[in-house]
Amino acid sequence: MRIHKYLLPLEEIPVDLFADPDGNWTYESLVTAAGFDPDATPPPLVGALAEPWAGHPDGTAVVAAAQEGGAYVAIVACDVPGEATVHRVHETALREPASVYEPDRPAIERAA
Repeated sequence: MRIHKYLLPLEEIPVDLFADPDGNWTYESLVTAAGFDPDATPPPLVGALAEPWAGHPDGTAVVAAAQEGGAYVAIVACDVPGEATVHRVHETALREPASVYEPDRPAIERAA
């Protein structure tokens, strides 16, 4: 899975919340890979891009959740057959990076 995380509201993204994202995934694997808590209240939302957006193809998974500091949306590409864990993570933002995560080191929060 490859993850791009954005600090912006879900309404700014062409997402279909009734569609199943492309690729191999489970709700818990998508939400956890996106850095959200699957047991959070309210729960993170999962949908699929209804059309290409910001370089991501339609059908790509969209995971959204409210966290301290704002609304976050993660675009998760589940294009590695049989891969159940995150093998490469890259986070970007349209406005400014929300955070950066690499499997071998902890998240680095953006400077305020």
